[in-house]
Amino acid sequence: MLKLHHAERLVEDGYTGTTWGSGHTQFITTSTINDERLDDISWSEERDIVREFSPTYHIPTDVSVYASQRANERAECIENCLTGAAYMQSELEEYAPSIIPLFKGLTHSERELCLSAADALGVDMVAIYVSPYFSSKQGNNRKQLFRDLNRCWNHDMPDVFLIGLLSPNYLDRVPGFVVAAAGQYQWRQRYEPEAQSTDERRSAYRELETQVESALGVNRQSVTSQAQISEYIQGD
Repeated sequence: MLKLHHAERLVEDGYTGTTWGSGHTQFITTSTINDERLDDISWSEERDIVREFSPTYHIPTDVSVYASQRANERAECIENCLTGAAYMQSELEEYAPSIIPLFKGLTHSERELCLSAADALGVDMVAIYVSPYFSSKQGNNRKQLFRDLNRCWNHDMPDVFLIGLLSPNYLDRVPGFVVAAAGQYQWRQRYEPEAQSTDERRSAYRELETQVESALGVNRQSVTSQAQISEYIQGD
């Protein structure tokens, strides 16, 4: 899984999802990046990056939504995000990436707006960006995350992909509609390139993969079965 500006950097260096990976690696690119970077990338620029890099999946056109915003401002941001997802699906149709739209909303009506858009796009999975629950400013707000996820039981939820949470302990407590997850912290805690051999790194990765799959349940999928995550982690 690659942030959009990381994919852009690879494209500038002449790589695509085929030439940078193993040839069989499936990539997810995501627009869930910090606000400063996000504001600098237009929809057309995002489209061009994704066209050139050619990932298997793309999470498009994030627009930040905050609890401090007025209800009409939040609704406008959500509608903008969803309009962008429809634009990106249309613009990328001939380029193969499957769209995974973002799911947002503090209220029932906001969440229903996202689900209606996902239905119109004909997708069977949405992504929820949960990194802010664990930001340096917010600390560890796992309890609030679990409460917010459980509120989604009031909706007819599609499969959900969590971005920013890979803790097996926490994933063991998420609702059953969560079928996939991605994050960096858990892997970085296990990854010591200067101290581990290649076999040791592979073993550590497989152990984490197994723990995540177990936490999500036998009948669910970890994100690694949809898109393999490279050991190479670029900085922001």
